[in-house]
Amino acid sequence: MKLLFSKHLTVTDVQKRLAIPTSCLKHFKFGKDKYSIPLHVLDEDGEGWSFVCSARKNCQYPKPYFNQGWLRFVKSKRMRVGDKVNFYKDVEADVYRIEVDRGIKL
Repeated sequence: MKLLFSKHLTVTDVQKRLAIPTSCLKHFKFGKDKYSIPLHVLDEDGEGWSFVCSARKNCQYPKPYFNQGWLRFVKSKRMRVGDKVNFYKDVEADVYRIEVDRGIKL
């Protein structure tokens, strides 16, 4: 399994959308002139989730993000600012996987 990115969640990530590193774009199969694609993602419990990965058009830097389906995942997992998301691609199975590490509150 290949780690595509890890990220500590920000306010925007838990309230609106998950901004992901531009370097990850090459791991998603955007067609010509397409700016969003559906993704099927498995969590650490094997439950399937549907996200839409979008990239901004008409912009020098595409700035990809997960939008549709993301907030449902956040609410279901009771995620908070400071939690960490690890996003993988299982190259052999051609499946995306996500896991959540809880931030520690003192």
